[in-house]
Amino acid sequence: MPNAIPSRTQVVVVGAGAAGLTALKNLREVGLSAIALDDRVAFGGVWRYTDDPTKTSVIRTTQTNSSKQWSSYTDYPFSKDAPNFPSWEEITNYLEGYVEKFELRKYIFAGTEVVDVRRKDNSWEVKWVKKRDGESVEEGVVVAEKVVIATGQYRIRAFPNIPGSEAFKGVKLHAQAYKDREPFRGKKVVVVGLSATGIDTACDLVGCASQVYLSHRHGLLLSSRESKRGLPFDHLRTMRGFRVITYMEHIFPSIQDYILNSWVLRFTQWKLEPLDPKWKLTPALSPLRYGAAISECLTPKLKRDEVMLIGQINQFTGPHSLEIQSRDDHSKSSSLDDIDAVIFATGYRPTYDLISSHRPDRSAPSNDDLFASYDYPRTVVPQPTDLYWNIFDTEYPTSLAYVGHLSAKSSAFPMFDVVSMCIGQVFSGQYTLPPPKTILAETQMKNEWYNARIQGGPQLYASVPTKGLWAFLDEVSGAGLGKNLKWWHFWGLKGLVMGGIDTAFVWRLFEGKGRKAWDGAEAAIREANVVVPNTERREY
Repeated sequence: MPNAIPSRTQVVVVGAGAAGLTALKNLREVGLSAIALDDRVAFGGVWRYTDDPTKTSVIRTTQTNSSKQWSSYTDYPFSKDAPNFPSWEEITNYLEGYVEKFELRKYIFAGTEVVDVRRKDNSWEVKWVKKRDGESVEEGVVVAEKVVIATGQYRIRAFPNIPGSEAFKGVKLHAQAYKDREPFRGKKVVVVGLSATGIDTACDLVGCASQVYLSHRHGLLLSSRESKRGLPFDHLRTMRGFRVITYMEHIFPSIQDYILNSWVLRFTQWKLEPLDPKWKLTPALSPLRYGAAISECLTPKLKRDEVMLIGQINQFTGPHSLEIQSRDDHSKSSSLDDIDAVIFATGYRPTYDLISSHRPDRSAPSNDDLFASYDYPRTVVPQPTDLYWNIFDTEYPTSLAYVGHLSAKSSAFPMFDVVSMCIGQVFSGQYTLPPPKTILAETQMKNEWYNARIQGGPQLYASVPTKGLWAFLDEVSGAGLGKNLKWWHFWGLKGLVMGGIDTAFVWRLFEGKGRKAWDGAEAAIREANVVVPNTERREY
């Protein structure tokens, strides 16, 4: 019989995906009594496949864009047998193994939706419901000293507001609801959004849909997962090189943008099919500001006209027709007819709605308002302006924190882990944050930095100054990286850490205040630096 949800606990983690699981583990590791509540039927978040169209998840062809050496939690490597780029099934197995390794299962309550988090009498009331067939069958409240919100960024769908949508009689859906290509067999489909999801969706439809169009407004850098020698692309990143890039962002941001853009473009041209000028993929947005698309499948499909790139949709003009903006002259347009379906891979709207009773300004738009909630072309995504380093609530920094609202030029899993290590240190009293006045001042500086950055073009959601962030994470987590690792370390283990493959295990290499080093860190670092090239070549 499953455990009953307790009425009181020290910490409630909302969400049991990749972020929530490592938060639960790190909180319990520092001696806090913590549980995780998740509305899905099983833990794993977006990495566990579901055919529920209201839940964001992987599709059947999903694999990681970052290598296993760069994507591990800080103290739990992937198995030696796992490929360099695991599939979604292998990620699910990895998370299952993590839960078993750290004995977390009995503290995870799946199928339990948190509907409100409310401050009351110096504690937090976390209201939850269990549902069956859409109906509430049980509800309750957990009183917690502290709360971690780990629901991620992929809950509230973002639709562009395109005129004439009511006239279109074909299928309109968000990529969140796209689970299988079979319903689109023999159809003409437009995928909106030149993003990782848009590219994956368009490529998945090839061979099933009769024609696939990919609508976009701007260029995008394409990169491959692997070099010509079959080694993961992200293995080119080293800690020493990352520190150089970080300092350049701080001192010469425009030069940093230029160097990185040129480097990624050169790698793209070396590894992938040549980019045909007619595709209009250049000029591209800066990967530092907007990210790059990791895909080996798109260019060969473009070359064979299996995917056709088109401009943005200006308006729906009839039951199965669209007006498409010219990519050569934005003042001109053309008609695209006989379209059966439009799939919007236009991302998600970040939200903090679970604490809207505490902060009314953080409420999310209703589903009925979603089509009107985003302008098209898309406006700048609202930032978490009242979160200290996008982690700690500025009003209640020692009792309310978030995991998953931080873009930091890192793979997701290790970033979730390091952020939750910091939360554990603060919540357990091992680390004392600055006084409220300093927190507010530094948060204002972070917001001003972001506002200045977006003047130069689109910027990744939840971006922060990289140099300051990594120093903050290092100090709060107690990892001791800045103290123990210097740029002039070229030999021995420290030389390998600075100049070898950048792995998350280094965050557990040294003893820190209130936390022990992981005795397997050195072995994991050395093993990660022995990489077997992929000699198989997939045909796309």
